[in-house]
Amino acid sequence: MGWIDEWRFSQAAFRRILSQGRLDRLRKRYDMKGFKVMAGVINNEKGLKYFRDAGITDIVTDEIKLAAEILR
Repeated sequence: MGWIDEWRFSQAAFRRILSQGRLDRLRKRYDMKGFKVMAGVINNEKGLKYFRDAGITDIVTDEIKLAAEILR
């Protein structure tokens, strides 16, 4: 799950469609069915925190140092 930063408005569209609470419920639902939910490619602090707060900590990113600090 995620957005592509190079595509204008993809982050805004994703966040409008899936609120943080809804994303968390969706993650829990898939976890219960045995699926691993991951996010990608998230390369900014706001996006990393958005997924972290929804319980998703497996995130594909180019910003490894930033992600390590946020996901500790």
